This record gives sequence, C-alpha cells and structure tokens, in this order.
Amino acid sequence: MNRKQLLRQAFILVCIFQFSVFIFSTKAQVTIGADASPNTNAVLDLRANYETGKYGGLLLPRVALRAVNNAYPLTAHVQGMVVYNTANAGSNENSVTPGVYYNNGSKWIRQQETTQQDNRMVVFINKTSPNVSGALFDDVPPTNEDGTPNAEFSNDDTLKAKTNYLYTATNGSIWIYNGSTYITYTQPASTAWYKSGTTIDAGTDKTGGISRSGGVGIGTSASGLNSLNVLFDTSVSTSAINYVQGARIASFSQINSNTTHYQVGASVQAFQHILSSSNTNSGYLIGQFVQTFRTEAKANLGILQSMEGNRIHFGHGGNNIGKTYYAYGISMIPYVNSGTIENIYDIYLANYVGAGTAVNKYGVVVKGTTKKSIFEGVIKLGTDGGEPGLNGVIRYNAGLKKFQGYIDGTWVNFH
Repeated sequence: MNRKQLLRQAFILVCIFQFSVFIFSTKAQVTIGADASPNTNAVLDLRANYETGKYGGLLLPRVALRAVNNAYPLTAHVQGMVVYNTANAGSNENSVTPGVYYNNGSKWIRQQETTQQDNRMVVFINKTSPNVSGALFDDVPPTNEDGTPNAEFSNDDTLKAKTNYLYTATNGSIWIYNGSTYITYTQPASTAWYKSGTTIDAGTDKTGGISRSGGVGIGTSASGLNSLNVLFDTSVSTSAINYVQGARIASFSQINSNTTHYQVGASVQAFQHILSSSNTNSGYLIGQFVQTFRTEAKANLGILQSMEGNRIHFGHGGNNIGKTYYAYGISMIPYVNSGTIENIYDIYLANYVGAGTAVNKYGVVVKGTTKKSIFEGVIKLGTDGGEPGLNGVIRYNAGLKKFQGYIDGTWVNFH
C-alpha cells in the first residue's frame, strides 16, 4: 500500500468516526443555551439565560394557517406539531387568528396563554408562597436557569398586593391577591369567546365586551346564515309557563345633567352593495323580518285568544315622570339621497294569502275617540291603483274648505 492510499483510507476512517459521533449525539439529550447537562427527563433542554444578563426564548416556525381543519402548510395533520400562526383566515368555527397552535392529529388547536387569559402581569417571589415571611417580589426570576441566584432580582414593594397580578413562587405554584390575602390561582378554562378587539380568551372576564368570528346558537345549532340563532322550545311544559320570550333586549341609562343623548333599545341594520349597474338582484333587502304563525309541526287544533305580528308599548310607564315632547308608536323616515326608487310606501298592507278563512278583515283600525288622524297629501279609495290622479282619490281642499274626490280627471266636491 503506497503513501497516497494510506492517507486516503485514514481520511475515510476519520469521516466515518465523525459521522458516527454525529449520529450518536443526535440520539442523546442536548442542552442549548448553557454549558451544562440537560434535565434528566428532557430530550432537548433550552436555557433562557444563555449569557450573563442576557435572556432568550424559543422562536417557533411561523406559518400562515388557512383553517383549523386544514392541515396546510403540512401535507397531513401530525399529532404534536407546534407552530406560530401569522394569519387571520378560515370562517366560523374553523377560523384561525395569530397565535401558537398545536395539532392533535385531526385539527389545529390554539394555545391560550394563562397570563393573557386574565390579562395579568407576572411577578416572581423568592419563596414557596407570597404569604411566607421574608418573601421578596420582582418582575424577574430570583434564580437563573442553572439554579444560581439571579443578580438582577431584588425587591419591589410596588408589585405587592395587586389584584390583577399573577405571583409565581419558587416551587412553580401560582398565586393571586384577593384584596386581603394571597390565594392559589386556578387557571380559567378556555372559552369560545375573545375579549372584544383582541385574540385574548375571555376566560373569567364577566363584565368586558366579548366577540367571536363564528355564529352563535342558543337552544339550537348555529346556522351559517345567521350570526345569532335562538330557539326557546317550551313545547314539553307549556302548561306550567304563562309568559315566554324568545329573545329580550333591554336598554337602560340615567341622565343627571343637560345633554343630547340618543338611546336605542335594539338597532337593526341591513346593507347591500350591488357593485355594477349591469347587475340585478331579483331578491330583496329587508331590515327586520317578523314571522308569527301557528304551525303544523305538532298538533295545533285548539283556540288561540289573540295573535299579533308586532306589539309596541311606548310612553310613560311609571309615576313621577316629567315631560316628553313627542312620542311615536311607529316613526317612518324614508331616505332617497340618490338614485331612483320607483315606488315608495311608508306603510304597505298586502292582500291576504292562503286558503283559510278570515271572517272580518280590516286594513287599518284606529281606536280612541279623542285621537286625531292627520293625512298630508291624498287618500285613495277603490281598487284601480293607489297613485294620485286616479279615480277614487280623496283630498281636502283647504282653500275651498271642502273634501273632494277625483273622478275621470276632475275633482268633485263632496258637499
């Protein structure tokens, strides 16, 4: 064997040895961030205090998820996979928002942080309990990752006895201050709601605004067509219930100074954009749709005393009430800021639909002998249309102080 062959074989042996060491090391436990042995129970031990006075963390892979039920960017759901999602995507219960997600093998699940759920600041103490004599409080840990004392830890009395802080003890226990003493903290369960305007879980927040991107069902399943779907079914025990409300909306305010205050009990808005003049929507746009039926879902043969599509109670409902200048049971304010509305009706009462029998039919009934009914414009009676200028229109001529009817192109005085 010549010298060149010997050197070549020696080089190959060295490469094989280094490769075998690499394979062995990847199978062993590893510490990153410190020249120390890893925790005996850890495959990978990350140390935050990688240099004196310097701390770091684990930066997860950042991806743009599409939906919790979509494995993308993976080719398939992998149980135990953890990523940081950067996207707002998906819809309803499958939507995702920026945050840490882990995969359970069939979908992505958002990880809720304990300190974020109650929106609390974390404070560290150097004892196993904040109630122990001599406990010191600071916003940095009392020890480093390797267990040595943290030179930056001191005592800050301004961090003590705060009801919105979390206190972490040396044994890992977490405490809160209830206004008189420190008690152990119980992490709130993850909920289906966020604090409004954030991606923070609402947790135990019982007073702040909450929101979610998906629909909500109460007494029934959430519908993709309804942001709120409510069903209150009392069919099994109606004999024991005298008054039932499917949904109740109340608004209350107190005014103790001169002000301009607008208050609405319930606001219903329906907007529609037809993007091009060449587009036609043959459907409809309805602000509020009310249905009041006796249905045939179950036996429905008995007698109902009264049925009302809409009932409006308004006015002064108590004693010692001051003055109100105007009170309207129904107030209509039509808008035509631009464009063209071919026919506009403040109130439109359609004909009867169905094969049943309506014994007495009334279009409008106004009760109250002291009431005044005022019409500005004309009144149309008859069956040949409702537009002004057609036979059957009635008006009051203020100049002549006479009622007149329109017949074949002429206004005729009634008397």
